[in-house]
Amino acid sequence: MAFPLGYQYTSAPPTLWTPGALALALGDSPGIGPEQKARFAECLEWAQEAALTYHPIDDGGWNHFPNEHDPSAPDTYTTLLALNALLAAKEARLGWAGSIEGRDKLLASTRQYLIDQFESNPRGSGWNSDVLTKGVPLDGLTLRAFAFLLRAQMDGCGALPNDMQRAIRRRLVDLAHRSFDCPIARSRFNRRFAGDHGQMFDEPVLINFLWYPWAVAACREWLALAPAGREAPEDVTGVTRSLAHLVVDLRGPMLADYSGGEIYRASETVYAFSTCIAAKAK
Repeated sequence: MAFPLGYQYTSAPPTLWTPGALALALGDSPGIGPEQKARFAECLEWAQEAALTYHPIDDGGWNHFPNEHDPSAPDTYTTLLALNALLAAKEARLGWAGSIEGRDKLLASTRQYLIDQFESNPRGSGWNSDVLTKGVPLDGLTLRAFAFLLRAQMDGCGALPNDMQRAIRRRLVDLAHRSFDCPIARSRFNRRFAGDHGQMFDEPVLINFLWYPWAVAACREWLALAPAGREAPEDVTGVTRSLAHLVVDLRGPMLADYSGGEIYRASETVYAFSTCIAAKAK
């Protein structure tokens, strides 16, 4: 695999966002012509094969770097990005590296890995950065996980465990009282891995987990599932209030904060809001 000038290795996030974006383009873009569609399909297969570099062990987890010294320590964020890409392929009725069966197997194992890593305890319920990290679960990472796992349930991947469903309801109802300046969770972990030419690196991974966009997405997914799940009316009302609070009450501070900040803030928020628009269109 060739790397851009000045880069000695790749990381999973851009690699995993790429097949998700291509699947979305192929699945719901009537303006794409036959030649461009064929080119996108070729790029998608290449991107999906490249993504498997970060899945060296068939345990459901995905790694942040290629050729990690200890491949048995996947991180939650990367695994969530893999789940997102797999769901995008499923929703577009596309395979993974040419295989529908392979896609479904990867999707099932990735989803189950995340379910198995869920922590439910008095300090809070959710996920930490990886299997080696203990402590209070990370808020923004947990809301992202809720959004993606609820989306997987919408796509027919099965119901979530009861303790997780209870934790989701509580967290989403509580969002109605959250201010926009609620702190952003951050994680740091180190990984040792081999680069493109075999040289070893020992790199820290620093990630900021935005909570706002994934709170919007999680509320939307939960409300879309509510009729089928026969949720209590008071819970439906509570989550509806939370979504209204996020989208209407917090719109001003969100726009002020994201307009001049890092591009990833605006990008993740546009992505989250697009899920609401797509759901309404359906």
